[in-house]
Amino acid sequence: MLDALDQLWGYTAELFEVDDLEQDLIDAGIAVDSRALQATWLNTVSETLTAATLEVPETTWTANGGRSGIHTESGGIYRGRAAVYAARLSRTALVMQSIPATGVSVIPTLPQEEYERRQRRSQSTCADIWAILDAVMDPEIPVISIYELGVLQDVSYDGERVTVLLTPILHRLSCLKCNGRGCA
Repeated sequence: MLDALDQLWGYTAELFEVDDLEQDLIDAGIAVDSRALQATWLNTVSETLTAATLEVPETTWTANGGRSGIHTESGGIYRGRAAVYAARLSRTALVMQSIPATGVSVIPTLPQEEYERRQRRSQSTCADIWAILDAVMDPEIPVISIYELGVLQDVSYDGERVTVLLTPILHRLSCLKCNGRGCA
């Protein structure tokens, strides 16, 4: 646990990094200035770590540039898995659902979109194609497949042609910056 904290703590600075576009959104009253949350966040995390008999690591380095598209592979599997979950959550709204005839409300463990994607895969007649595509890794996080990332949605075969349904993941601020014209 200590090693993981030491390896990943430098990435926490990016939680409060603000680029030019985000600053424009903050100035316009559209976005929240994450820098204003940093002290409260650090206090909460420190209390949690203390309760777990851990300490906030000494910061000897910080990552930056992620919001402007500068990424490294140095985060390895830890950063990769975190990116997968962040990407999925950014596209998902978890909603309370009632279980029929019980009146019990629950938050599903899988978002509906993810559940349906897994169902399509399990019922697919293209298992061999799915297996091949499982080896296609995300170019920015090469330890995560495009299926794990949630990009690969479905595979079908109509006897003549294979159709692969992909959902691209784009950085929300980059998309706003280029306004759909392609990012430089």
